[in-house]
Amino acid sequence: MTKASWWTPQRGLLAFFVLAGLLLRLPALNGPVTYDEAYTYIGFASHSLWGALSDYSLPNNHILHSVLVFFSTSALGNQAWALRLPALLAGLALIPGSYLLGRRIYSPQTGLLTAALTAALPALIRFSTEARGYSMLAGFTLLIFFLGHELLQTERWRNWALLALGTALGFFTLPLMLYPAGGLYLWLALEGHRRRSFFLRWLGSGALAGALTVAFYLPALRVSGWRKIIANGFVQPVEAGKYFDWVLTTRLKDTWASWTANLPAALTVLLVLGFFLALILHRRIQLTRWPLALTLAVWVAVLVLARRPEAFDRFWSWLLAPCLLWAAAGLVETARKVRVGKFSGAHLLLGLAVAGLSLQLAISLAGLPQAWVKVGNPQASARFLSENLREQDVVLVGYPNNSQVWYYLTRLGVPATAWQPRADGERYWLLLASNQKDQTLVSIVRDAALDPALLDLPGATLVTHYGKIEIYLVLPAH
Repeated sequence: MTKASWWTPQRGLLAFFVLAGLLLRLPALNGPVTYDEAYTYIGFASHSLWGALSDYSLPNNHILHSVLVFFSTSALGNQAWALRLPALLAGLALIPGSYLLGRRIYSPQTGLLTAALTAALPALIRFSTEARGYSMLAGFTLLIFFLGHELLQTERWRNWALLALGTALGFFTLPLMLYPAGGLYLWLALEGHRRRSFFLRWLGSGALAGALTVAFYLPALRVSGWRKIIANGFVQPVEAGKYFDWVLTTRLKDTWASWTANLPAALTVLLVLGFFLALILHRRIQLTRWPLALTLAVWVAVLVLARRPEAFDRFWSWLLAPCLLWAAAGLVETARKVRVGKFSGAHLLLGLAVAGLSLQLAISLAGLPQAWVKVGNPQASARFLSENLREQDVVLVGYPNNSQVWYYLTRLGVPATAWQPRADGERYWLLLASNQKDQTLVSIVRDAALDPALLDLPGATLVTHYGKIEIYLVLPAH
């Protein structure tokens, strides 16, 4: 194959979308670290590989992601961009992944429009630049959806095994993989239930996925126990009486606001229209009997009714890219029937996507220098402390700033002993979040399992503040 025949216009467009996706993610890549990101590093990824694999004291540990963060920060240093590198690479992989899935199910034009939307959607940019496992979960979701469609055409054992492995790796990242994987396996059963050989391989793939998942979680099961993984307080069902009329409604509204944030209203309407067109025209634009979107909706609804999860916007992160695919399919496969001169409506849609993405890219790059060096209040507080701490000083930080301040102190070379509570400190630095109504200097000391009577809290001195973080200097009581 010659270079000219390999480099097609479609591949050129896809390369542009991937490059644009990278550049759109650069401004946030080195921005202020959030609470969960900082805790991922401080609590799990900064100690040892075994610690990242085995410590499931909190579901904040997205294990496979934490393992990759351990390697990226060990090799590249404790910097925000290194902390976020695994999430970034997974988020970038969604762009060609969505193209391949769109081309496999519908057409190259649908794949390209999906890739453009995946590169540009602010919500996916956010998940790609947060050191959490959500972009990886989305990537494994696209992978198993691709393999599922492949298996309806060719029942190769290799693809069944890859489906099991992709599912297990998704679970190893986040137990939320139950939602996309369960929906896909249900859809495969509906599509291939008449063939005995298909059912047996389906059953074997599901069993292998379960066995691999258990194997991956063995270190965590051994050290933390199964209750920490599947029965911790963060995944317990919400009280039924207030769930459907308050919690779920609120969470779904918040999720929709997150998905459509910074999107033009016209684009939001178009995407919603495309999604429903894909459902209505399913039998005309796709070869399968059942829409995967509909099967997923039923599966997820059953699980939500049974489990009553909190379902914050990150809960649905795996669903964003597939929804963009179905929206793009409805628009493109409808527009392909319309011609404007020499071009079909699908080509015009792609032209609009390229123009819109180029404009978004120009705006984003203009703010890159300022965004790259932005300093948040926890980082500024940590800098102040690092310049004023004495050897016997103790730092006590109230939620929600504690993990970020610890993270930035670590980056500045301050040992972890500085923020470990102890009663023999020479001086105490207390960092209070003034926007937390119930937080006081007394509550910060008590939360650190220290006796407030040990400190001269009435004589506390407000030394400085950074935004809503107030820094007090307190001496021991005499």
